[in-house]
Amino acid sequence: MKERNRVLSAFVRLTLVLEKRKTPVKKEDITSKILRDGSSRLWPAVIYFGNKLLKDTFGFELIERVNPKGRYPVRVCQGTS
Repeated sequence: MKERNRVLSAFVRLTLVLEKRKTPVKKEDITSKILRDGSSRLWPAVIYFGNKLLKDTFGFELIERVNPKGRYPVRVCQGTS
């Protein structure tokens, strides 16, 4: 439980900082900076619970955008509700 809270807190902090800089949140950033062991198997859970926490707390929502290179960074957009 403590590890989950640590990961989600770090994810929210990273997401808000990158949104302030208008920089996309990339999977590589999350796996290297938040998931210490580099385990990408936690990626879906981090996105799901992190998105829920961001939406409930700050009104932000994560959306996937395609860039010209074909990769899929995740951007944060502010919700309208």
